[in-house]
Amino acid sequence: MASSPLLVALVMVSACFLAVSGQKFNAIYSFGDSMSDTGNLCVNGPPAGLTLTQPPYGETFFGRATCRCSDGRLVVDFLAEKFGLPLLKPSKQGGANFKQGANMAIIGATAMGSSFFQSLGVGDKIWNNGPLDSQIQWFQNLLPSVCGSSCKTYLSKSLFVLGELGGNDYNAQLFGGYTPEQAAGQSPTIVDAIGAGAEKLIGLGAMYVVIPGVLPVGCFPIYLTLYQTSNAGDYDQYGCLKRFNALSARHNSLLQSKVSSLQSKYPYAKIMYADFYSHVFDMVKSPTSYGRVQHEPEGVLRRRRRQVQLPERRQVRHVRRVGVRQPVVVAELGRDPPDGGGLQEDCRRLGQRALLPPGHPLLEARASSR
Repeated sequence: MASSPLLVALVMVSACFLAVSGQKFNAIYSFGDSMSDTGNLCVNGPPAGLTLTQPPYGETFFGRATCRCSDGRLVVDFLAEKFGLPLLKPSKQGGANFKQGANMAIIGATAMGSSFFQSLGVGDKIWNNGPLDSQIQWFQNLLPSVCGSSCKTYLSKSLFVLGELGGNDYNAQLFGGYTPEQAAGQSPTIVDAIGAGAEKLIGLGAMYVVIPGVLPVGCFPIYLTLYQTSNAGDYDQYGCLKRFNALSARHNSLLQSKVSSLQSKYPYAKIMYADFYSHVFDMVKSPTSYGRVQHEPEGVLRRRRRQVQLPERRQVRHVRRVGVRQPVVVAELGRDPPDGGGLQEDCRRLGQRALLPPGHPLLEARASSR
């Protein structure tokens, strides 16, 4: 997850948030996946081997890991601060007061239910049962304690953040052997599910709904590692995989059309699309605009405790503190893996061969030392 200055930029630049920046809200209610989960996955104790309960998670703000997939705050945390509300408690936290907001998001969540993935033959790639429909049900279960018999009035003055959702729906397909083009064929169904979720919330009384798009996954280290290719034409000028970014772009285009349709259908509500893709991609294009980047020998960029290796223009690699790894076939791997470890854990689970090009001096030195 990006560090705090990047998230501030992402939130504050987004036009949809500027559109409601002067609004006073009773509460914020959030739905989504690891981009938004503030602790639901860990309410009953962290799952075994969950590395996001260890440093460096949480170190830049909380001073401890909080089960957020970040070294600090998430977008929804910055929104709460922006509107003068407390940071959102996970909805599964028993005995909490949710009158000023609740977070239904959970790591690994999808827009679609399990039957969708079973029908595609990738049901084994979905490890967490927290799809959007379930999250909305969790939210409805909270309402009696939040607003009693006057929920429509109360919720009409609350902010709803519906996502990001869809990323794990595509992960399941891609890591299950589907091509980006095949996964894109399911985009209308996935977007329709997000739209249906928004309509359910509007039916409950929501008047301010933000619907974020998915991120440029073709720039993600895990995709660049698993789907690396020797064909330079598969990469754009920034080293991102074009086919995977095209998948994200198709989803976002359909989602924007869906938002426009909802705006026409519910003119009394303020339904906004949040363009996460463009702002994250700008971080890839202009990293120095978002903080100090130190250039190291051997084509390594270092930013805080993370390193990204750039041995060639088309290659972008996530590097652990010691060594560089190349993947082998992994049965189940993604942005939200079952162990919850994110990229740090992914690197541990990848194979033991180096990602460096054949003939690289470091490889030769390693071979000679064995």
